[in-house]
Amino acid sequence: MIRDNSRLQKLLSTTRTFVREVAIPNESRVERSADIPEDIVAQMRELGLFGWSIPQEYGGGGLSRGGRIAYGVQHRGCQGGAQC
Repeated sequence: MIRDNSRLQKLLSTTRTFVREVAIPNESRVERSADIPEDIVAQMRELGLFGWSIPQEYGGGGLSRGGRIAYGVQHRGCQGGAQC
């Protein structure tokens, strides 16, 4: 399980950047198609944004329950502004 605060902070920083630079600019595109385009999914995959809650022994990131809660709280209502 990730209990290392620096790994959690890296995940948060990566996610903030992705939201600001990719997700928000493509919001209308995703809304129109009602699907997430493969190029966006590929970017998420490349950044390692999938599988953080899966235990490391199964190939995931091993984010602890506390880490998942912290991650969720940090990003609840995030609209890509300075608060994100």
